[in-house]
Amino acid sequence: MMRGLDFCEGWVTLIMRCVQSVFYSVLLNKGQEAVFKPTIGLKQGDPLSPYLFINYTEGFSRLLSHAMRDGKIGGILFGKASLEGALAMKTIIKDYENMSGQLVNFDKSLIYFSNITSEEDQTRIGGELGVKISNNPEKYLGLPTMVVDLINDENHTWKEDIIEDLFTEEPTKKTLTIPLVNSSFPDKLVWRGDSTEEYSVKSGYKWCITSNQNGTRQTIIYKT
Repeated sequence: MMRGLDFCEGWVTLIMRCVQSVFYSVLLNKGQEAVFKPTIGLKQGDPLSPYLFINYTEGFSRLLSHAMRDGKIGGILFGKASLEGALAMKTIIKDYENMSGQLVNFDKSLIYFSNITSEEDQTRIGGELGVKISNNPEKYLGLPTMVVDLINDENHTWKEDIIEDLFTEEPTKKTLTIPLVNSSFPDKLVWRGDSTEEYSVKSGYKWCITSNQNGTRQTIIYKT
């Protein structure tokens, strides 16, 4: 993974020495048992683990970004429901697993489809990815997981009755004052944490560290 992110060989060797030289011992009945070495890397809570995790996540983010630029997938969180896109996403996940040694738990994964996606396409795509299909997004803490559930498809207005049931008076008023624009031009997410205006895990981590040190807070904006 580190070589794929263009880290120099000296740095890769140094990090791998830290990973492979780890050893543990267990305290049993107030006595220290024999020392042993792990066979599958670092344990959870090791000081080096968060930094390796950032590298892994950055690698996965780049795989997704490259696939988007090449037109293989239509988006990261949302995209066109097609068998070609599903196969491309499956390849990306497999590449990530091979490089990182981590595995995706498909038993805990769900895929959502819009109402215009045929049942045949849903079955083919869900079967190819090996995940469960759900057309009714589950709620988290009693709230819908998607904003689209709060918008009326026919006239593109807020579903006031649902919003009033979910939120108190003040959040309801603020939500209903947010204008909804039915534009033919898709919104573009602009990330201010990097000069490329594209989000990456590395730039997100840098933004968090800088914000905490300076006591400032940057924001992201949408533009059309």
